[in-house]
Amino acid sequence: MKRKLMKSVLAAMVAGIMMTTGCTSKAEEPANSDTSATPQETEAGTDENTAAPEADQAEDQKGDKGSYKIGYTIQDLANPTWAAKIQYITEMCDELGWEVAAVDNGADSGKQITQVENFVTSGVDVVVVQPADANSLTDVSKKAHDKGIYMMADGVSFPEADLSYINDNFTVGKMVGTACGEWLNKTFGEDAKTEVAIYEWPSIKECIDRVDGMKEGLKETAPNAQVVASASAANVTDGMSNAENILQAHPEVKAFMCFGDGGALGASEVLEAKGTGADEVGIFSIDGTDEALTKIKNNTPFKMSVSLGSPKGQADGIMEALKALFSGSYEEVYYTPNEVVDSSNVDEYLK
Repeated sequence: MKRKLMKSVLAAMVAGIMMTTGCTSKAEEPANSDTSATPQETEAGTDENTAAPEADQAEDQKGDKGSYKIGYTIQDLANPTWAAKIQYITEMCDELGWEVAAVDNGADSGKQITQVENFVTSGVDVVVVQPADANSLTDVSKKAHDKGIYMMADGVSFPEADLSYINDNFTVGKMVGTACGEWLNKTFGEDAKTEVAIYEWPSIKECIDRVDGMKEGLKETAPNAQVVASASAANVTDGMSNAENILQAHPEVKAFMCFGDGGALGASEVLEAKGTGADEVGIFSIDGTDEALTKIKNNTPFKMSVSLGSPKGQADGIMEALKALFSGSYEEVYYTPNEVVDSSNVDEYLK
């Protein structure tokens, strides 16, 4: 199948969230740069007696069928951003008469591989993967491609993906670090040696890029600030427990920089329960979820969140990418937008 590249970048979404790498970031580009070969042509090899017949059969399964089956494996359905996005995608697929099955891989690469294998066996048209380990999908991607099934990356790119929907993670992290540093300078003075905590996810390269960006933005803006603690927190529960531990060990922490709103919301809950004032500790995050924007509007310690498109906007982006994929005319990479949301513009996003 000859793929035609489209020039339009899929970023015209409703302004507002997600975790998901851009052209100026330090995230990896998908390795499949040859858009003239179908997945099965790329993977099947040149064995004319075995690969070609299966590739021909897989090719016959492509084209506009009207109805499609989608398998979706995501890292954490307890994450409010990702859960809301999946809900919107499910609703839109229902309206189109498409089928979608979403499963939680728990950031476990072994579990995710099994999930993808199950999707391949069930005969889906595409498997959308938010990888637990971007380097673990080679063999299972070949199995999918041999069956004429597309592989799509959501948020975290992997080399075998036919299409990736990702974010400029280093840049978005730097936006967080810069905002945090500016707030610390304004609130405590540029000479203050303030303490900062970070919520990270060190097993994912894209999240590492975000944290690297945070640190660089903070260092450039508030060089006297010091990161004294870090913890992994992707959801509210982990965000709460880690905030409790961090504040007990470092009671002078003045800011939390978070790779996503899930953990940030947990930290905010803890600070609010302690009666911490909005000018005492600041929380700076990424996603732009409605829950985070409500915290910002209500003058809590939650100061800002970088919107990568709302859950609905991200769902729209994923669906447009899927439609392009099924049409055979698509780009290899689609990017989310990056927009700072704080008290000055929150009403524009919280509707």
